[in-house]
Order: sequence, then structure tokens, then C-alpha cells
Amino acid sequence: VDGQSVADLEAVKRLLVRRRAGDEVRLRVRRLGEELVIAVVITVFQ
Repeated sequence: VDGQSVADLEAVKRLLVRRRAGDEVRLRVRRLGEELVIAVVITVFQ
């Protein structure tokens, strides 16, 4: 997550809750020899 390696979903959640609305977070996921990049924009839950 944004250059930090995390091992589990709880660690990802802890990093994401520190973000503000409008921030973009890039998640790089490696699985089965494939690398995916997921770009997420944080928004206010309504």
C-alpha cells in the first residue's frame, strides 16, 4: 500500500483509515505470479 508491504487485511484497513477524502491510494497485489495495481480514491461514506 503506497510503498509499504503488508501481510494481512487488517494491516491494509489500518493504513486506509488514516487517509482523507480525495486521497488516492495505490494497492499492488501479487498473486500466482501476477501483479495487479488497484488505484482507489477515498470518498466520504454517505
